[in-house]
Amino acid sequence: AEPQVSDGMSKGVWDEPFYKFHSLGDYAYSVLSVKKSTIEKDPETVQKFVNSILEVLQKVKDDKEYAAAQAKLEFPTMTDEALKASMERAYADELWSPDGQISEEALKNDMDVMAKTKIFTDPYTYDGLIDMQFVNNAK
Repeated sequence: AEPQVSDGMSKGVWDEPFYKFHSLGDYAYSVLSVKKSTIEKDPETVQKFVNSILEVLQKVKDDKEYAAAQAKLEFPTMTDEALKASMERAYADELWSPDGQISEEALKNDMDVMAKTKIFTDPYTYDGLIDMQFVNNAK
């Protein structure tokens, strides 16, 4: 929940959160969805899109200055101190996927939250919701 967590801490609104995001288990925190019809009609573009996402994930992992510059573009009013704290937390919590994979555990944890909040209560299967073929093809 950056940059709000670090900003609140720097302003004395709250102390360190009582949990770290990754202590909650594997989650598909941010995902990108592609319509099934697009996958079927234009798999080449879908593959290029996934390749690009994986390239950026690797760049963010390897180049913290690049990642900070992108975050500054997204949050232009954030102070340098808040940006640094946000980025440090994101790396410490391993916020970004290193490989683009969505595990069965991540989906289960996400769906458990949605079931408890009644956002989504229908039955589901991993294979019915997750298609890793383009991530796997990129490797």
